[in-house]
Amino acid sequence: MKKEFGLLKELALKAMIFSFLLTLYQNTLLGQEFHGGNTPPAYSGGNKALKEFIYKNLIYPDTIKKAGVYGTVVVSFLIDKDGKVENVKLLRGLHAVCDSEAIRITRLIHAWQPAINFGKPVGCNILLPIEFRLENNVSTNQPFTITGTITEKNTGKPVGAALIIIKSTNIGTISDVHGRYKLEITGENCVLEISSMGYETSIEQVKNNRTINVELDMDYHIIDLM
Repeated sequence: MKKEFGLLKELALKAMIFSFLLTLYQNTLLGQEFHGGNTPPAYSGGNKALKEFIYKNLIYPDTIKKAGVYGTVVVSFLIDKDGKVENVKLLRGLHAVCDSEAIRITRLIHAWQPAINFGKPVGCNILLPIEFRLENNVSTNQPFTITGTITEKNTGKPVGAALIIIKSTNIGTISDVHGRYKLEITGENCVLEISSMGYETSIEQVKNNRTINVELDMDYHIIDLM
């Protein structure tokens, strides 16, 4: 009888420990923020309303239009768990005026619903393309200059001595200690190849972009122990 009671007591103790560990695990899991979420962030009224807001408030000066500057500026930003816009960054730029305007417009967009993960609102990083359109757009083969910054994706630290070349040519440049580079391009159909030791190579289409900031992923060597 004593033996059976001792066994039951041992089983009850194990059950209590298991229940405690399960609760601890669930609390740890639910306390994490999973960027991206089960439900992505959304603008109140949907994408159509977002587009209408942008182009209703977008300032596109005639002087810039007459200079033939057109195309898409791409910005990245964080929508935090309260639906607020934070950490706005330029990823693809056209012209200083257009780039500044795209950042200004992005900071004005307040009606965001945050991403939801496991029933909780969480922060989420997203990309937003903002187009500056001209009628009768015509591509150019005239030389122009591309500038940008090369950074490490995980840390945001600048990557110096990264090689930026026009694919299938020997034309290129190297980023400085701050990760910055400048390269003259002829034709919008060019493709940039960005590489650095210890990082994966990135391929970027130039098109009508004049600023191309690149985040490089670490390149891991897998050791096969089989």
